[in-house]
Amino acid sequence: MGSGKSTVGSALAKKMNLPFIDSDEAIETLSHKSIAELFEAEGEAGFRQIESNWIKENGHRLAVIALGGGAYCSEINQSHIQKKGKSIYLSLPPAVLVERLLKDNTNRPLIESEKSDAEQLYQYIRKLLRQREEHYLKADHVLNGDCPVEKLVEKMIRLLESEGMA
Repeated sequence: MGSGKSTVGSALAKKMNLPFIDSDEAIETLSHKSIAELFEAEGEAGFRQIESNWIKENGHRLAVIALGGGAYCSEINQSHIQKKGKSIYLSLPPAVLVERLLKDNTNRPLIESEKSDAEQLYQYIRKLLRQREEHYLKADHVLNGDCPVEKLVEKMIRLLESEGMA
C-alpha cells in the first residue's frame, strides 16, 4: 500500500504501449463490489481467494498489472505470476509509505482503523512489511521506489529489455 504500484504501473504501460490493469479495480468491476465490501462480506481470507482466482484467470494477458499488496504473499500466486511474466517489488521504508498513505483518500480496509493516528499506522505498516517482505523479495526485481516515477519507469524498461521482454 502506498508504494506507487498503480502510478508507476500506469506510466510503464503507457511507455510500453501496453494495457494497464489494477487488479483491485478489475476485481471490483467483476464482483460489482468495492474491495472494502468484499473484505466485509468475505473476510481477508475470502478476498485473497477471489484475488488468487483473478490472478490465475487473468495473468495471461500481455499487460502491466498492479497487484494488491497481499497478492504476492501467496506461493500459488507467485507461481502463476512467475510463469506468465516478470514481477517487480517497489521497496520503500515504512515512514515513506505512511506519509503517502496519510495523504491518500483511497479506502483501504486493512488500515482504516489505523489511519487516524500516524504512529499507530506506522507501527502497523512496519509489522505488515515484516510479514510480507520475505515474499516481496522473491520478486524477479527489487527496485527502490523512492524516486521519481519517470526514473522508475526507465529502470523497469531497461530491466525488461535486458530480459528480452520490452
